[in-house]
Amino acid sequence: MEKFLHSVASYLYGKHHGHLEQLTVVFPNRRAGLFFQKYLSTLTEKPIFSPSIITISEMVSGFSPLKVDDNSSLVVQLWETFMKITSIEEPLDDFFYWGEMLLSDFNDIDKYLVDGKQLFKNIMSLKEIDSGFEYLSKEQILFLSTFWQHILQVKNSGEKDSFIKNWANLFPVYNEFNKSLKTKGLAYEGMVYRQMAEMVKTGTSHWEGKEIAFVGFNALNNCEKALFNYVKINCRADFFWDFDQFYMQKSDHEAAFFMHSNLKNYPAPVDFSFSDNSFEKLASIDLVSIPGFSGQAIYASNWLAENNQFINSSFDNTAIVLCDESLLHSVLSSLPDSIADVNITMGFPLKNSVVFALLKGLIDLDRNGRKGNNNETLYYYRNVLALLNNPLIKPFVADFIESLNLRIKQNNLVYITKSEVVSDELLASVFEVPDDAPSVKEYLHAIIKKLFARVPDDDPFVKEALYQLYLLVNRQHSTLFVNKSFSDRLVSKKLFYQLLLRSAEKMSIPFEGEPLSGMQLMGFLETRCLDFENLILLSFNDEKLPGVQHQHSFIPNSLRKGFDLPVIEHRNAMYAYYFYRLLQRAKRVTLVFDSRTEALSRGEVCRYAKQLKYEAPGLTLVEKQGVFNFETVENNPIIVEKDQALLEKLEKIVTEKRLSPTMLNSYIECGLKFYFNYVESIRESDDVSEEIDQLVFGKVAHSAMEELYKPFLGKTIESSFIKSMLDNHLLIDKVLFDALEKEFFKGGSFNKNGKNLLVIDIIKKYIRRMLKYDMSIAPLEIISLEKEYTTNIDLKINDKSYRVTVGGIIDRLDKVGGIIRVVDYKSGRSKQKVSSVDSLFLQEGERNKAAFQTMVYAHCVNQVMLPDEPVLPAVYGASFVFSDFFDPYFKMGNEKLDYKSNSLEFVEQLKQTISSILDPSLPFLQVRDVKPCSYCAYNSICNRK
Repeated sequence: MEKFLHSVASYLYGKHHGHLEQLTVVFPNRRAGLFFQKYLSTLTEKPIFSPSIITISEMVSGFSPLKVDDNSSLVVQLWETFMKITSIEEPLDDFFYWGEMLLSDFNDIDKYLVDGKQLFKNIMSLKEIDSGFEYLSKEQILFLSTFWQHILQVKNSGEKDSFIKNWANLFPVYNEFNKSLKTKGLAYEGMVYRQMAEMVKTGTSHWEGKEIAFVGFNALNNCEKALFNYVKINCRADFFWDFDQFYMQKSDHEAAFFMHSNLKNYPAPVDFSFSDNSFEKLASIDLVSIPGFSGQAIYASNWLAENNQFINSSFDNTAIVLCDESLLHSVLSSLPDSIADVNITMGFPLKNSVVFALLKGLIDLDRNGRKGNNNETLYYYRNVLALLNNPLIKPFVADFIESLNLRIKQNNLVYITKSEVVSDELLASVFEVPDDAPSVKEYLHAIIKKLFARVPDDDPFVKEALYQLYLLVNRQHSTLFVNKSFSDRLVSKKLFYQLLLRSAEKMSIPFEGEPLSGMQLMGFLETRCLDFENLILLSFNDEKLPGVQHQHSFIPNSLRKGFDLPVIEHRNAMYAYYFYRLLQRAKRVTLVFDSRTEALSRGEVCRYAKQLKYEAPGLTLVEKQGVFNFETVENNPIIVEKDQALLEKLEKIVTEKRLSPTMLNSYIECGLKFYFNYVESIRESDDVSEEIDQLVFGKVAHSAMEELYKPFLGKTIESSFIKSMLDNHLLIDKVLFDALEKEFFKGGSFNKNGKNLLVIDIIKKYIRRMLKYDMSIAPLEIISLEKEYTTNIDLKINDKSYRVTVGGIIDRLDKVGGIIRVVDYKSGRSKQKVSSVDSLFLQEGERNKAAFQTMVYAHCVNQVMLPDEPVLPAVYGASFVFSDFFDPYFKMGNEKLDYKSNSLEFVEQLKQTISSILDPSLPFLQVRDVKPCSYCAYNSICNRK
């Protein structure tokens, strides 16, 4: 079937044969012109001069001597004008976002030839609409009246007064901004369009009498209509419109929204014929549901392989269209070997490259830095490590990163100084951050140059990405600072970084290749005017096509409609036309959408699929579910048998090391967890504690309580002494911050964020609450603080005797009212009830780990001291100590848990537990109850994550 552009090329070749060089052909985009030129070349066997092929933007800009300035520069100049007119002092950083929105509105006003004075008029009476807006249609006047009626009916409203005041300022700002730019020879795009429209109204133009063809347009703004009207009368002009009767025959079809008026006002040549009834020949379309990016890319690869017999190397044969261009990398990685030639029209997004990660890393390093006590810059450790691990930097500092990482963890360094990270010339440049926005250029250029020299020549893509970033930095610097009246005082470093990142996110690295050969891999908007036999559209989701676009504008929707400015409905109609036009000459079409309903994805198929289903009775929509055959692997239970080598290892651990309550608790909870941790020494890596977590909380509280009671070690302390400590706030603050210095700061800088300050306050309250309770039960004798107590247990397993040492460090051992208390401070939640001694050794059920731990300590104390007094475990739990009915003792039934009363049963159970560790017939097994696995450090090894 003949393609639209081929039909146009054939017509123009026949009409202008022999003098094609005198013809100018205008397209909405460059790629359409490229395809047209290729079709034209196939019509002649000898060399000929080509017609001039330009885009509509190039034609419009030729009318004006004004230069369209960079958007960032325009917003800064708009800010200056705004402050001059309104006398409002607003920081540029705050103005920039809504300044861009205002600039966009000015663009629309000019492109659609709206009278700015009338638009921004402060209408205090609805009668003014009748007298001053006769040129508007009845429908437009209705929209205008509805808006102002709503505004004027609001009485005594601050919002109403604010709106009218700001609205009244917009036209003076618009007017002055235009004048200011013209005096500098500058403009925004809408100004150039409006100037063109005003020039053609006078009937004078260098295009007069020329041969012009406009090809493949759809939605026209009023300036473009003025241009079309001019060339229609004053030039030898032809207009070529691409459409299909499928939607043109339906008066209310959104794809035909603009086309009806286009054909009426600018009809195509009467002798031009092309296929305008092709859509009905498309018998079926596959609609495929696939979850995820990778799944869509794999499906596209399979689709190409399955349809290989229909695919050839012709440039207009097959296209993969990405409604979401971030799919590019996944699709490229999945292309089958059978596809020899691929033309990528969109370029590779810089934001998906290591170069963008480098830029973001450098900006984050500077943004999150802070000044230390001696005014030295401190860098956040996560930013430092992320930057050093960037693939562009890591190969040159790999050994240094390892040593730095170890130092950070050992010293809990949340912030790092420059002297700690500068190990070579490259890092010296990286950590010499700029002081202000104008200095950013030299800072980034120095780093890019050093990296460019180090990147090997066999990696041209990275070199090109670095070069493009170099140019981007240079361009933004020139835009904002070179020969500009506003200079560096107006643009903050924060704003410069923000604009640079946004520009880099939109930037693409062009691919080198032959654009008119092979399969086309393109974005949706690049398909305008183009026809393909085989089509597959990926990410065919409603949020991608036509997309959920919010109209960010100062001009309310009713006024936009009243003044014939573009609204959301116009955008939807434009995208609908692009979609139906793309499909109308295809032979094989597959639409693939992402069915995930997570994060920002709703998993909703594009609305055009539903329209096709109900609007095209002759078209079959074959709905499919993408299925991938993944072989499921059953998670077999992990069993570690105790062979001779493992038994010898266990014997060494049990007899040569001290078995702490923590080790025994781990074994009782899960034998496999004990095996991983204490037998194979698979440990969690130490992380930097940016915030005071539960572990640090406990260490700080332990250390502070030890310091408070240390002067009374071996003595009896009365309640009056404890009260004096409570009253001495400076003392408590000192021991608390000494403990923080020891357990948390570790020589590093303290991250004084809100959460840390809040936790410190909670620790202080926890300490004071424990002191208050101690004061209520004093006098108490401090026997020991943070002291290790151990004892030996003799075992006999399979006729082999073992002596095992058990014990650990007891937080506090004291005597109160004739009772020896084994006190443990618990920062987490601890239970007070114990159902039985036997329950302390059971893997499942209501097992009290804190009670088990303190009972082991009590056993050690009892063996070492041989006291006559009762020995009672006690726990000062942070979750219970604030209760008015706080009681630190464990309860078994209605009685306090006393070690001596339960020692025989406890020691027997303890021996059996330790014996089972060495029993060769008992392998290490996973715990049956999977609930504890959710927070276990080894759940990924066990496949229970």
